[in-house]
Amino acid sequence: MARIHDVVFDSRHPASIARFWAAALDDYEVAPYDQAELDRLRVNGITDPEDDPTVLVQAPGTRPRLFFQLVPEPKTVKNRVHLDLRCDSFDAEVDRLTALGATVLEPFLPGHHARHDRAGNTVPWTVPEFLAARSFIGQYCSSRRMDMTDVDSKGRESQALLTFLDAQRASVLAIVGGLDEDALRTPVVPSGWSPLGLIEHLGFAERYWFQRVATGSAMDLPWPEETDQDEDAPFTTGRPPAVVFGFYRDQCKRANAVLASAPLSSPPRGRAYGEIADEVSDLRWIVLHMIEETARHAGHLDIGRELLDGQTGLGPR
Repeated sequence: MARIHDVVFDSRHPASIARFWAAALDDYEVAPYDQAELDRLRVNGITDPEDDPTVLVQAPGTRPRLFFQLVPEPKTVKNRVHLDLRCDSFDAEVDRLTALGATVLEPFLPGHHARHDRAGNTVPWTVPEFLAARSFIGQYCSSRRMDMTDVDSKGRESQALLTFLDAQRASVLAIVGGLDEDALRTPVVPSGWSPLGLIEHLGFAERYWFQRVATGSAMDLPWPEETDQDEDAPFTTGRPPAVVFGFYRDQCKRANAVLASAPLSSPPRGRAYGEIADEVSDLRWIVLHMIEETARHAGHLDIGRELLDGQTGLGPR
């Protein structure tokens, strides 16, 4: 008897569609590119995984793999793929996928919901509660809608920006790596911030810029919202380190999903506040600002680590 091995998607740009679904589905990730995979690409004249015409998204165990293959022509009189999904709380999943770049549309059928991903693939969806039906359509990156000759330059810019942002994020985590909880909570400069508090602040910054400002909405915090917070107080936190680091990594993953699902020229859907609010022009500006902000705070953490235990030069850059 036959069994499912791969669910295959036709895609105009497999890498960006794969990143969206890896972020949208629990425990799924884009299959890593080991040396054998990089060699496979080079044999076919491809030097950047961003241009891979066949991208695999996988999860542990026996769950089906998702395989995205390059089919550049538009969808006409043709189903590219169907996936049936279930979730425990439809409203919570609505909020989560909206933060990833989905848009709520009109009802489909009572108790059955349909969403299209950015490549136009229909995704039927049922929930135990049979809530009021809603539909989604993921925002396909418009730069990917151009002729395939234009994909390289647009895709490479987005990938280059993400590479620099991820490098700064990795530096932040490496600088504080190995510190015990007492050290993470210790302010070492007169302004009073702690390393753990600064990590939490960076998580809030990722959430604010990539969700609140870029998409116009943000997922609920994993703790009660603080309404009386002093904006001038130094960055400290009473939350456990595991919670803070998990929060930061989760916000970075959500930010990456937003970046994968919209063109850099996308105007912000939400409103920014503060002195630089008038400067915010598009998603490109937001990514550049987060590179700037993360690098700045990585420098702060460098100083803090040296004052705590004398270590310097930590991090990939």
